[in-house]
This record gives sequence, C-alpha cells and structure tokens, in this order.
Amino acid sequence: MPYGAYSYSTFTLADEAEVEVRSAVHDLTKAVVLPEAKAVKPSAVEKGRLVFRMRPGQQLVVEPKGRHEFLVLAANPKRLDTPMCGTGKLRYFGPGYHRPGMIELGDDESVYLAEGAWVEGLVYARGKNITIFGPGVISGAPYSWRVGPPKYRAELGVTRTGAVVTMCGENLTIRDTTIYSGWVYNLAFNEATNAVVDNVKVLGGRNINDDGIDPCRTKDLTIRNCLVHTQDDCIAPKYYIDNLL
Repeated sequence: MPYGAYSYSTFTLADEAEVEVRSAVHDLTKAVVLPEAKAVKPSAVEKGRLVFRMRPGQQLVVEPKGRHEFLVLAANPKRLDTPMCGTGKLRYFGPGYHRPGMIELGDDESVYLAEGAWVEGLVYARGKNITIFGPGVISGAPYSWRVGPPKYRAELGVTRTGAVVTMCGENLTIRDTTIYSGWVYNLAFNEATNAVVDNVKVLGGRNINDDGIDPCRTKDLTIRNCLVHTQDDCIAPKYYIDNLL
C-alpha cells in the first residue's frame, strides 16, 4: 500500500534565509525538523507557525505528527550556469507543464529544467558527457505501476519500462533536479562510468518497487547532497559495482 500523502516545496536561495511554515490543519508546537544531524533550531514555534533558517543546497523534513503528512523543503543553490533557452545540444524546459513522453539524450547533450518546470515522462540518456540539471521536476505520476510512457514502450519493444531517469555511458551528471513519483525505479545507472548525482531529490512512495537510486554495472559513481523518500530501497547497488562514493 502506498505511503500517505505528504507535501513538497522547492525554492532557490543565494544565501542563508529565514523560512516560515504555516499550517491551518496541523499543530506545529511538537513538530520535528529532520535530519537531526542538521541541528535546526526553530526561532519561533506556534500552533500554526514554525520559523527556522535554511542554507542553499539544504533539504529538510518537517514532521508535525511523526512519519505521516510531513513536509519536504528543498533550498536549491543559486547557480551561475543557468541557461535562459535551449541552444545546440541543450534542451530547455521552462516554467509550466510539459508532456514530452520520452526525452532522449546522446553524446554531449544536456537537458535543463527551469524552476517551475513540471515535465511528465522519462529521460533516457546514453552516451558520453551528458548532463541533466536544473531545479525543475521530472514526474512519473501519470503512469501506472511498471508502465511508463507509450512512446518509450513502442520504440524499445517492451511492455514494461524501467526508471523515470536512466543514464548509461561515461561522464554523466544529474544535479538539482527533483524526480517525482516513479512508476517503478526513479533514477537508474546502467553500464555507467564516472557519474555524479548532486542535490537530487527523489520523492516516491506511490508504488512498490520504487527504488530511489539504482547503480547497475556502474563504476566511479558519486552520490552527494541528496534526499530520497521511497517505499522501496533508497539506494540499491546492483550487479558489479566498483567505487560507489
């Protein structure tokens, strides 16, 4: 059975800032701010209001009553390499809804998801020097368990699809992006070498088998500054992994 409902908010910070959480439903006087290791101390605690500070690149979870109906907050860092449009081998998704179904990336290609971009479908990247970046969302929510976009199934001749984002090859990067509600795996690396996952948020829990990050036959993979919430495995190395950091 899927986890209960929870909420998510993402925003960009250039510097540390004060964040205020308000609720007309939950009593926030006993709310917990996680992870405990971050030692976040609220400056104001009221029944319907909680105030604390966040830093760029930080992800926090506010639990008003335990593991259910929590709030995920992600403060993306302000980047200097933010594009304004697509050029050459860069595919650009601006603010708003997009339904491309399948996004294919090859050698030296990139895809950027701007703040406010909600992209429904999957990304299939195979080649060298490929980057997926930007604070937007890649969503698998429209697709039922183990069934992805029809275009992907038809072109590859399969009846079931894998991850919302699949990356294969060399020199691969995914950063700042949110992957939401995979129909099965959320982010998978297959036969990959020299890859980086940085400040990625995986928000699952809708389906069983919704692994967060799955390195398969992968060498030299670095995972850092990530938040993963799934019903199944958060990070699940499979088949011949070498040097997972």
